[in-house]
Amino acid sequence: MLRSANLKLREAADSDNDFILKLINQPAWKKYISNHSIRTPDQAREYIETKLITMYRHFGFGLWVVESAQENLPVGLCGLVKRESLEHIDLGFGFLPRYWGQGFAYEASVLCLQYAVESLKTEKVLAITVPANDRSVKLLESLGFKYKEDYSHPGDDEVLALYEIRAQAIADKNT
Repeated sequence: MLRSANLKLREAADSDNDFILKLINQPAWKKYISNHSIRTPDQAREYIETKLITMYRHFGFGLWVVESAQENLPVGLCGLVKRESLEHIDLGFGFLPRYWGQGFAYEASVLCLQYAVESLKTEKVLAITVPANDRSVKLLESLGFKYKEDYSHPGDDEVLALYEIRAQAIADKNT
């Protein structure tokens, strides 16, 4: 588990199904991240098991549930993902709209980047976003990510923006 004064990041559990169902069915998630066909609590539990928990088991990291330390409630997901199509791990995040603009995504991302450098000893971290997702682009750039190139997931024609940040830039930002 990762912690800051305002947040704690933890592994998802089956009991997070209502939160996950709400998060991935919000319009911004569907527009910018993925339009899953998850409509029931049981489907959300299956998503948690097959997507989130499986990644923790295989890699020791994944997308973590971000909780507000003050409210002790889930506010979003943030973490590190290892995709077969990319050489390096990438940062991913998504938050409930009522928590946008409060610094949670930035703070959670900083924790994840520190973890990537200090614990995983990665030389760089990538991030993928829809170019029109201005909020994500702004967040990535404020974290120190630089645009690298256009990218498409294998078998998908959608053109995404691939960003990267080197370990040294992460370390420099945290000193």
